[in-house]
Amino acid sequence: MNYEEAIKIAKSGKTLMLPNFIGYFKWDFGNKALIFTNGDYKCLAKELDIKSR
Repeated sequence: MNYEEAIKIAKSGKTLMLPNFIGYFKWDFGNKALIFTNGDYKCLAKELDIKSR
C-alpha cells in the first residue's frame, strides 16, 4: 500500500495501522487531512514524513 492508497482507505471511514508506527491513522473530515493518533497524542500524518518510510 502506498500513501495515496492509504488516504483513499482512510477517506472511506476506515482506521489504518501502518508498519513501524505505534498508533492509528484516520481521516479528519473537518480538516480534510490524514491524522495520526496514539493515545492522547495527535498530529498530521504529513508531519511524520510517512512517504519516506
